[in-house]
Amino acid sequence: MSKDEQSRMEAALHWRAVMTDGAATPAERQAFGDWLNAAPENREAFARAEQFWSELGTLPAGALDAAFFRPSLRERARSAGFAVLGALQDMAWRPAAGFALAACAALVVFLAIAPDQAGEEQPVVAAHATKAGEIREIALADGSLVTLGGGSAIETAFTASARTIILRTGEAYFDVAPDAERPFDVVAGELRASALGTEFDVQLKGPVTRVSVAEGVVGVAWPSSPAARLLAGRQIAATRAGGLDAPSAIDPEQVGAWRDHRLVYLDAALSEVIADANRYAERPVRLTDPAIGDLRVSATFDSRDIDSMLAALTEIFALRVDDSAGGVELRAAP
Repeated sequence: MSKDEQSRMEAALHWRAVMTDGAATPAERQAFGDWLNAAPENREAFARAEQFWSELGTLPAGALDAAFFRPSLRERARSAGFAVLGALQDMAWRPAAGFALAACAALVVFLAIAPDQAGEEQPVVAAHATKAGEIREIALADGSLVTLGGGSAIETAFTASARTIILRTGEAYFDVAPDAERPFDVVAGELRASALGTEFDVQLKGPVTRVSVAEGVVGVAWPSSPAARLLAGRQIAATRAGGLDAPSAIDPEQVGAWRDHRLVYLDAALSEVIADANRYAERPVRLTDPAIGDLRVSATFDSRDIDSMLAALTEIFALRVDDSAGGVELRAAP
């Protein structure tokens, strides 16, 4: 493992610990999102770190020194992560050994978040992330299914009375297992989408958060905006500057079309399109002028061919593509 890779993995484990303990400040959450979106390699590192949390092994609690439980939650989680990182580095990330250690590390974190006080209800937590270009379906603890798009990350916290999912970045399609006693809430930035048993899509990209409903009913809340109730075939978008827009129609068959590698846009801002491109492209795409991001796009692209997407955008608008060693720039044509 190179020094850059080690540094990146240490950062991923740091953010995994910070975002797990439930006490992250708004500034820390913003910094985590900035780091996650800064480079595809960061998302890949976070996906590796996520394995430590998702593979709960069978190591008995008695195998751990009792002194382990004395530090704070964040210190425990961080210490466990770095210990595993060192072991993985020594073994050069051998797959079999890495899987076993990931299971042990995940159990360490599971034990670390055990209740500090008797009788206190603690959520069952997990985290999942995808690399750039990866689309993955995940079965959640309650029987629901979630499909993550490329470069996306979620955290789940389930208790006996609530099911909460935090979408940190990217997009997720939810097929919710009915449970009238436990509402299913998805938090994406300042937006909250609530359902009991339905199928819907939540996208967090650039300045826009969007909810689209394929089946059932979803309630959507945003600070300082009237709540909305979406039926199948309806979608709604929100921005920090403008709050919730009015709901609009969408073909239910098009909701979550990205699962089939189809990126569908209907009067979407170009900034949204480029945010998607950066979750599927091998090299980052940058708009040289923020005003370009306000251009409106109605088109369908293949997420497996971002080069063709960019070429099509230069035909739709007066834009040109500049390749560079560090990435791709989309700028106004002279």
